[in-house]
Amino acid sequence: MITITIIFNILKKHNNKIDSSNIKQFIKDLQLAELEQMERNNELYKRTFDAFEYQKKDREHSSLSRKKADELVESMEQEHEL
Repeated sequence: MITITIIFNILKKHNNKIDSSNIKQFIKDLQLAELEQMERNNELYKRTFDAFEYQKKDREHSSLSRKKADELVESMEQEHEL
């Protein structure tokens, strides 16, 4: 979705005028801006997904580490009781 700011920036590029002489270029510029926005959004979604996957793996690793630590403490307690 193209924001109003992008539209205003494109209008500035066309000297705030849209007429029959520049309408085709204006439309091309809008389409290009929309494509660029989609690419930025895709990159943002990818980064968000990657961050989510990283957090998920980190939680799994932390969980395994806690489990191993608990097992180690338990075995040490058992050895101490002997």
